[in-house]
Amino acid sequence: MSAFRAMRSLTGLLLLMFAAPTFAVTTVDLGTLYPDPAHPGKFLGDSYAYSVNTYGQVVGNAAYTDGKTRAFLWQPGSAHSTSGTMKLLPTLWPDATHPGKYLGNSHAYGINANGSITGVSDTTNGQQHAFRWTPSGANTTTGTITDLGMMSSGTYSYGCAINSSAQIAGFGNTLSHGLMDAHGFRYASSFSDFMIDNAIANPGTDLPDPTYLCHGMEWEGSYGINDAGVVVSGDLIEIYGVGAIGYGHAFVCTAPTARDAHGQLYDLRGTYSVYGSYASSVNNSVGYHLVGTTDGVPNNTIGPSRTIFDPHAFFHVGLDHLVAPSGAGPGDDLGTLGGKTSYAFGLNDSDQIVGAADTLVYDPEFNRMNSGPRHACYWGGAPGTTGNGIVDLNTLVPNGFVLTLELARGINNPPTGSTTVEIVGWGTTVPVNGQFNYHAFLMSK
Repeated sequence: MSAFRAMRSLTGLLLLMFAAPTFAVTTVDLGTLYPDPAHPGKFLGDSYAYSVNTYGQVVGNAAYTDGKTRAFLWQPGSAHSTSGTMKLLPTLWPDATHPGKYLGNSHAYGINANGSITGVSDTTNGQQHAFRWTPSGANTTTGTITDLGMMSSGTYSYGCAINSSAQIAGFGNTLSHGLMDAHGFRYASSFSDFMIDNAIANPGTDLPDPTYLCHGMEWEGSYGINDAGVVVSGDLIEIYGVGAIGYGHAFVCTAPTARDAHGQLYDLRGTYSVYGSYASSVNNSVGYHLVGTTDGVPNNTIGPSRTIFDPHAFFHVGLDHLVAPSGAGPGDDLGTLGGKTSYAFGLNDSDQIVGAADTLVYDPEFNRMNSGPRHACYWGGAPGTTGNGIVDLNTLVPNGFVLTLELARGINNPPTGSTTVEIVGWGTTVPVNGQFNYHAFLMSK
């Protein structure tokens, strides 16, 4: 890792500007699939956690002993326990010479309440295909992996999110208008291609004849699907003629109905203009509650001045365009931890949100405050509601904890009769000789 990134980790816990509420919190380093033979209890390589279900099972990917990156299922000892075991998931590439073993790389991005998992795996022919892993029983660690294949004429597919009915949202490439483009899809028993199969519900009549191309946001499985089958992500690309600039937009694809078998696409645009945005998660609330990241107003009061837009996390309700802050309220913008940027990734049915945001630190070189290390963060509810303040998750862990929490990716719904939620993501280990690794974490709060 670079010296700059190591510095970011070492200075990460300096931020105390945002007071944290009092929670009973337990946070654990999930390690990797590569135990360190020279140091029992330690691990080699990196790991990343993307999703946690209502049982407390966690999925992601981690370094494995064969040097590959492999999908994992972290299994708690009992429901919602913070002690458990990281289990290796199979790939779509069985090892012909070693029955029961597997080859290639794989990544797991989504898990539903039952324990069904989706992600992407190398195959025997060198391609990458979306998969669905189905447990042999609810929330068990044994099961069967299924290759979902690809869309028509495609060469790859990724499964990114999965709902209670085991419908999967993701993306893959396909031949469209003579070009190989990446398209978003919803998968039940076959692929529903958002560009080819879906009608555009609000094609931006205030823009001069835009052409809409829909493809998946390829930033580590940034897709969401709720139990009704509503899918959110980016980009709904807007192209202003040949050679012109295209801006990625967040989109919502509504649930299939008898009238619209594939649903309809809605372009949410950006918060402050037609510039970029993407959506990461949608919950089961009525009225389309979703989160993501959009263009924000440049903050030129700290750090170098900018004329482009700093990304900001957003929370949005509905199918209309994203709303900028105004004198009437905060709009959809969730703000930051004092720095320039923020990102929202996970959302539960209580409108609790997790993501990451830049902190604010003193820069002695320029004798000014500047945008500092990125930290995992939490928002307690929708904008304007009680308890909505942003919280740096590093302020909730004890001093000396083995990780600096950098990004929170998923949050589950609390068990019936409880307010406890579980948050997953990744953080950086304490640097040794200037080097550090990323490790998945689980926080129960």
